[in-house]
Amino acid sequence: MSILWGKPDGGQEKPNNKVVLGVGNPGAEEWLRANLTGYEVAGSADTPREILALVQKTGAGLVILARRGPQGGVGGLEALIPELRTKAPGTRIILIAGERDREGQALLDLALAHGVYDVISCGLGGVITAEDVLRAVKKPATWDDVAALRSLVPYGAGGGGERIVKVPEKVVVPEYRPSTLIAVIGFKGGIGKTTTSANLAAVFGLKYKNRVAALDLNLSTPTLGIQLGATMEEILNPDLGLLGIHNDPAPGPLAKYAIQKHNVDLLIGPGVDGRHHFLPDESFFVKVLEQARREYSIVVVDTSQAIDDLSTYVAMTQANTVVLVADQDRQTLVQTRGFLEIAQRLGVTKDKIRLVINRYNPKLGDSRPAIEDYLGIRASALVPEDRAAYIRATEEGRPVALTQKNGPWHTLARAVLGEEVVVEEPKEKRAFGWLRALFARR
Repeated sequence: MSILWGKPDGGQEKPNNKVVLGVGNPGAEEWLRANLTGYEVAGSADTPREILALVQKTGAGLVILARRGPQGGVGGLEALIPELRTKAPGTRIILIAGERDREGQALLDLALAHGVYDVISCGLGGVITAEDVLRAVKKPATWDDVAALRSLVPYGAGGGGERIVKVPEKVVVPEYRPSTLIAVIGFKGGIGKTTTSANLAAVFGLKYKNRVAALDLNLSTPTLGIQLGATMEEILNPDLGLLGIHNDPAPGPLAKYAIQKHNVDLLIGPGVDGRHHFLPDESFFVKVLEQARREYSIVVVDTSQAIDDLSTYVAMTQANTVVLVADQDRQTLVQTRGFLEIAQRLGVTKDKIRLVINRYNPKLGDSRPAIEDYLGIRASALVPEDRAAYIRATEEGRPVALTQKNGPWHTLARAVLGEEVVVEEPKEKRAFGWLRALFARR
């Protein structure tokens, strides 16, 4: 997925291409103005106050700062970066940190503490060129880059600019980071759609702590909360979830209405049992999903099994990725194939769809290759039958994925984020294998 800033490809907004320069070097500034193809340099400034004012006035999507740029050097940046994060949270920051000496290290620590991951630095005596800056502009750090940041890249004497990849213990994620909206869809009751939503959200919760939301838009039978461990008191609270948002005359951040479980903010659906007046229109769902994408990095949406349900339609057409849950049942596969044809007409192409074959048993029903051939799409995960494990997980409110170091849900999560994955056939469980082995030796 190619990201500029604001929204990822497939989002509804045009990327913000305005740039403010605070590099403190007339030659570098002139070069950047001439070579930032596709970007509009909205202006440049020298003091922290002027830079902040210019960013706010122009609404710039990017500000490029250099160590010697703002007056006051590192001290000026210490004042400016927190202000930018607070008053212009949607603005991406590229920081040219210079040599990694004592002052440079202090600057890096400052940047990382405030979620500035697009940092260019070099070893002692090294040189950062304008081309290094241009590369950073054109290729921002992605979510996968942020998640993989664990240690500092070593620097040798000399050499060009290198991206710093050190992250503090608690990751501070900037507002401009790409958001991913995932709609989980299935066309048969009990097929495992909600189980898929719960496990996928739990895996992302492990990786992107407290930056994940799970929305239950299955309004007829909202059970996502049960699978993620919400109590009945929480589920029935009219001030929480979609009902709380709907009834609030001045809705605030979604976290206000969420139940926190497994590093995931859960927004439950109220159901349609007549206890509440909840008849949202399309604009309500659109606004909630748009707000979720602004406030979270990963949004997992559990939908209704009916494709003509309003909430399902909105989620599917707004999503970056659709996770399609099927099994080996012939009738389900016919419905799934029909969905793919409808989705194509709605602009949801197969490259945006990740197929999950649930309760897969290669000895029963159609094989994986036969299913892939019939649907014209590769499977991104094969989930083996293990009824006891999933019943126990539901009772405990702790998704199975949290007990696995790896597995089909982890594979699916990587596939959803665009990674090429190898989907392994489930290993056959052999009952009393130790007993068979014992008798085999006799």
